Amino acid sequence: MVGFMVPKTSFAQESSKEVNVKDNDQAVLNAEQEKLINTVKPYVHVDADGKLFLKNVPEHLYKEYNLSALEEHFEYINKA
Repeated sequence: MVGFMVPKTSFAQESSKEVNVKDNDQAVLNAEQEKLINTVKPYVHVDADGKLFLKNVPEHLYKEYNLSALEEHFEYINKA
């Protein structure tokens, strides 16, 4: 019987360097999402019926963050 041994590490899915890069990418993404939330939050309102809507959003923010998509999402949520 002919055989060979392969080190266990050869079966590793990711190197520690790859994991660190992914963690860093996730940290950057989280920071960007947090910035978006904090920027838009003052313009998100809830009416007496619990419906979500945007109010008095400056035009540059509306365009920069594509808030029409958020309004569409609010419409979807508000239908439920």
